Amino acid sequence: MAPPRCANDTDDVDLRLLGSVAVVGPTGQRSLAPAARTLLAVLLARRRQLVSLDQLSDVLWGDAPPTTARPTLQTHLSKLRRVVGAEAGASIVHRPPGYVLEVDRSLVDADRFEDTLLRGKALASSAPRDAVAVIDEALCWWRGPALCEFADEPWARPEAVRLEELRLMAIEERAQALLDSGEHALAVAGLEPMVDEQPLRERPRLQLMRALHASGRQAEALRCAQEGRRLLGDELGLDPSAELIRLEQAIATDDPTLRATRVAEPQREIFDQPPRAPAPMPATLAATQLVGRDDEVRRLTATIPTVGLVTLTGPGGVGKTRLAFELARALSSMRDGVRLVELAPVADGDAVGAAVAAALGVERRPGRSLDESVIEMLAPLELVLVIDNCEHVLDASTRLIAEILRWCPGVHVLATSRSAMGMPGEHIWPITPLPVPPDVDAPVEIIATNPAVQVFANRAGQVSPTFSVDDANARDVAEICTRLDGIPLALELAAARMGSLPPSQLRARLNERFDLLRQGPAVEARHRTLVDLVQWSYELLTDEEQVLLDRLSVFAGGFDLDAAERTCGVGGLDRGRVLPLLSELVEKSLVAMDVDRGTARYRQLETIRQFGTRRLEGSADLDAIHRSHLQTFAAVATAAEPALEGPEEAAWGDRLEREVDNLRAAVRTAVTTGDFDTGLALVVAAREFSFRHMRYELVRWAEELTDLDAAHDHPQRPAALAVVAYGSFVRGDLGTAIEQALHSLTENDRLSVPSIGLAERTLGNALVYRGDREEGQRWMDRMVTVAEKSGIDGRIAHAHYMRSVARTSVADPDGGAHHAECATRAAERAGSPTALAQAAYATGLARSSRGGTTEIRSGLALLDEAAERATEAGNRWIRAFALTESLWLRARLGDTELALAGYRGIIETWHQSGDWANQWLSLRQLAGIFASVGRDEDAALLFGAVNAAGVRAALPLSPPDGDDLDELARGLEERLGSDAVAASRRRGELLRDEAVVATALAAIDELL
Repeated sequence: MAPPRCANDTDDVDLRLLGSVAVVGPTGQRSLAPAARTLLAVLLARRRQLVSLDQLSDVLWGDAPPTTARPTLQTHLSKLRRVVGAEAGASIVHRPPGYVLEVDRSLVDADRFEDTLLRGKALASSAPRDAVAVIDEALCWWRGPALCEFADEPWARPEAVRLEELRLMAIEERAQALLDSGEHALAVAGLEPMVDEQPLRERPRLQLMRALHASGRQAEALRCAQEGRRLLGDELGLDPSAELIRLEQAIATDDPTLRATRVAEPQREIFDQPPRAPAPMPATLAATQLVGRDDEVRRLTATIPTVGLVTLTGPGGVGKTRLAFELARALSSMRDGVRLVELAPVADGDAVGAAVAAALGVERRPGRSLDESVIEMLAPLELVLVIDNCEHVLDASTRLIAEILRWCPGVHVLATSRSAMGMPGEHIWPITPLPVPPDVDAPVEIIATNPAVQVFANRAGQVSPTFSVDDANARDVAEICTRLDGIPLALELAAARMGSLPPSQLRARLNERFDLLRQGPAVEARHRTLVDLVQWSYELLTDEEQVLLDRLSVFAGGFDLDAAERTCGVGGLDRGRVLPLLSELVEKSLVAMDVDRGTARYRQLETIRQFGTRRLEGSADLDAIHRSHLQTFAAVATAAEPALEGPEEAAWGDRLEREVDNLRAAVRTAVTTGDFDTGLALVVAAREFSFRHMRYELVRWAEELTDLDAAHDHPQRPAALAVVAYGSFVRGDLGTAIEQALHSLTENDRLSVPSIGLAERTLGNALVYRGDREEGQRWMDRMVTVAEKSGIDGRIAHAHYMRSVARTSVADPDGGAHHAECATRAAERAGSPTALAQAAYATGLARSSRGGTTEIRSGLALLDEAAERATEAGNRWIRAFALTESLWLRARLGDTELALAGYRGIIETWHQSGDWANQWLSLRQLAGIFASVGRDEDAALLFGAVNAAGVRAALPLSPPDGDDLDELARGLEERLGSDAVAASRRRGELLRDEAVVATALAAIDELL
């Protein structure tokens, strides 16, 4: 969470007494004469209370006022009134026999402090982490002792003492909240100076004893107790309290109840932009006009931003999704826009968190569950989160939404479900069918304007361009719409028959089929009506069309023609028949088609897909179709693997991005059916896509598959283990990454299969990050050898790029340039934008490391080229990596503001993707920039955090970079002093990783 702003957020006057008394306006601090400052202090100390003229006179002149005391006093007050009353919200009002400072509480720092403290205390029992943040905001207002230059004056002492007691209470409340949330080390850091300052104050001493014990510092906790005993006896002649004695005994016996602390809650972080664009609105929905919902759109657009959760409920096909999308469009002006999560492709509740994370572009972070990572991303945002089709995973959806609403105050959830969530505070908005014609015999002009008829007519016109509602068919159309209860999906399905049936015949068939369904409550009848209509539409299909419709339900998140042919054109259905059958299903509104970049992509409406799923589950085709789906997308990944190393990289990367839902479903099939052979082939083939696009979800898939006992001797298992190892490296778990990579290589030897070079790449990176550069570079040499043996130019370019960066970083720019040249030659042969980006990066780094301004500018141009090529490839990783070094060089050349603005986005990218390995590189360079602009305490904190993470030697760190950072670090000690630098570094070492990032981002914001 970002540190609070320690300034009035308004443009009004700011009256300060927590420190020196001052008046601050939009243009800065106001100049006050000594007498006016004294009068202001009196009025502030007794704000909103009457202070007589005699009292004011006594303050200025005591027992010897001048003969002109009263007019002089009124002159001073008049001048002060002009200063204080220059803005709205504060005024000095004459009320006989004196004056009152009337001022809004938001304009006085002491009142803001007190109100914020009370807010923090109120949060302490339910949300201690939030309480810490709010109390920190309160303490931020303090600039010194209250009324400091007047604190010893009799008139000032009561208020100064009261406020000081509140300050001490705030520190104690903050410490207790840290203890309750399990942040014992941070509690110790805040309590030790408090106990030194107030040695006889019992509560902070007891808190410090608990915090020390919980931090594993039992002896220090006991010494703290003994020191308290001694001070009480020596200073006051008192015995320790019963509570101190009990706590001391519990610590001495290591009472296990002392270790029970509240479970740490998800921390909130700052995110202005998601790492990926929000899920797009399907083109077919975006293009269709929403009919008959103007009132709902108007009312819901006003309601959603004011509440946490709105659930659109109603039967399938009633138009919940279409209305939700229209509302998303209407609410897109929210500060952080709208995000869309579609749960229709999710097969079970366990995958809800993964689906939400994937839609938001969030990866699991170290020490956090996937749900917690999602919450951390959303916490600081102000947006509408649309979650569509919750009904089949209602429990899991409800749990996650409840946590989002609890921790993300700026997030407004708009959910669609056939039934309500059942959550406190939920605003349930039933979506009723469209109005139908009240009189089927009404004139055609009236029937044609009915909303249900309009939907029917719009769809019928698409099927039969000559169709229109006229005198001849108006009554039949009105009856059709009435019989279908105004359900939009039912209307569209029926209208799709207008190409083969006139309205009169369609009406007759509906009458025959639905007359028996007019029983029971209306909503249930509508459910049955829709299901029966789908069944009726299904029965009108040919046998082949029915088979294809059933089989299409296996797809998650849509599909293209090639996937449909591969998956469904098996087991008695000729592959060549898939396209004409699919076209028929589109025409009959049973499949929707979107055009994405000139390519047709298909999907089923959820009601239809669920119907097909039930049909497929009851057929003999079930296992075969799921296996065919798995094989289809394993084949897609396998075909993409070499293509990603060539000039078609961007197109194949886009294709895999579109198929992430299907890839996930395919891996789930592999795990549940034990088809580790196909599953391992999929994850190994898709590994580079996942790394380049920061889709680290694939690492979890690899973990699941490698854990299968049956896969123990599979020749692809070592490669999948290397994927797992690289995932550990990305998360910053260097020790685990090294162990897993070595295990992967051991398995290569055991199974006599060649390495793909990923384990060596992991070892080279992780060992260098840990500071073992010689051993790390030996593994990089092995990585180059493996790549050369493979003959794959993209791999060769990548290996030489890494080797070049390593050589440059150990003061060998010539060696770095040599490997960069090798990378360039391989990249030119490959034609892959990623390979070309990596070669440009390596060349630019080697060139800029020579240190001259000309070389730096030349290197900078190459690094910018690397970022541009990475953007072309869709490679988010190398783009961010190149920009990190490019921004650092810009800072060295003096363009600090541009560098800081860029680092904000880079740090968020690493954070949201869970890439801590590269996060520490960026934070190390940012520490140098902070030091160069005088942000010394933040610089020292970041240096401490980087050292604590064990990545001080992480690449890239060319000798000039290292020299610059060392020089900047030395400058910190010269300016701050070694003790202050050490204290800030210790704070950085103690902070959670997420808190380090929040501090860095907040400092950037303040500097900008």
